[in-house]
Formats: sequence, structure tokens, C-alpha cells
Amino acid sequence: MEQYGFVALGAVLLFLILYWYKKTPRPVSPAQTQEKLFEREARLLRMYQNLEDLMDSFESYVEEEQGKIAAERKAVEEAGAQARVVWDDVRKRALEQPTRVNPPRAASAAPAKPESAKPDPGEVIAAQDNAPRPPLRPRSQKRERVLSLHEQGMTPEDISREMGIAMAEVMLIIGLQG
Repeated sequence: MEQYGFVALGAVLLFLILYWYKKTPRPVSPAQTQEKLFEREARLLRMYQNLEDLMDSFESYVEEEQGKIAAERKAVEEAGAQARVVWDDVRKRALEQPTRVNPPRAASAAPAKPESAKPDPGEVIAAQDNAPRPPLRPRSQKRERVLSLHEQGMTPEDISREMGIAMAEVMLIIGLQG
């Protein structure tokens, strides 16, 4: 039993000597120190160059996007000006038209309701159902493409990425399709 204790003590001492040897700093020559410093400086220089390249590309991207935003803003302002002109024209024509007076009802018709009475909801709904409806707009090419890609099994994220449109717009088009 004493032999095992002696062997264990020897193993522990050997372990401590190896641990101390690894942790003790070794003398480094000035040439090695200079070489390490040169390597660190070269790495820092490469990192700085990469950072400058990244900043340059980001600046050009920002300039491009600002140009696109300015063009879109101008287009929206022009569309707004055109809409104002159309609105003013429609309003002017509506004000110029004479108001139509309903012809008097025949005597056999139902008795006239007092003006203060509210209309029957059934009559309002029937009038709305018979009202002419505006024609449906044709589907846009963008909408058709989104729906086509969705039917092919693409996810909204992939469709958004491929077409270069917002994911919310893709989700809206798919959601409206039902």
C-alpha cells in the first residue's frame, strides 16, 4: 500500500513540475518581439483597410439610396399635384351642375314621409345594392408575379428578396388574395 502512495505522490509532483514549467514565462529574444509586433501591426493595418473599404461602400450605397428616395419623392409630389388638379376639376364640375329635383310621386304611391323621419334601413340597403359599382381594376404585373411565386411554393421572405419589395407588401398581396 505504501508503494501506491509513493507512486501517487510522485505523479502529483510530476504534474506540479509540468504545470509550473508551462506557466513560467520564457525569455524572448528582441528579434522575436519585433516580429510579433510587426505581425500585429500588419493585422491592424489590414483591419483598418477593410474598415475603410466597408465605409466607402456604405457611403456609395447611402448616396444611391438618397438619389432613389429623392426621385420617388419627386414622383409622389408630381402625382399629388396631378391629383389636386383632377380633384379641383371634378369639384368645379360638380358645383357647376344643376341640382336635380326628384319628380313628384303619383297620388297612388305610398304617403310621403315627414322629412324628420329616418329612412327605412331596408330601403337604404336595397338602394346601395342597386347602385352602380366601379369596374374592378386589372391586376398589376407585380401582384400577378407575387401570387405566381407564392403558388410555386416560395416563402414571402424569398419573394420579397427576389422582387426587391417590402415583405409587408408581399404579405398584404397574399393576404388579400385569400
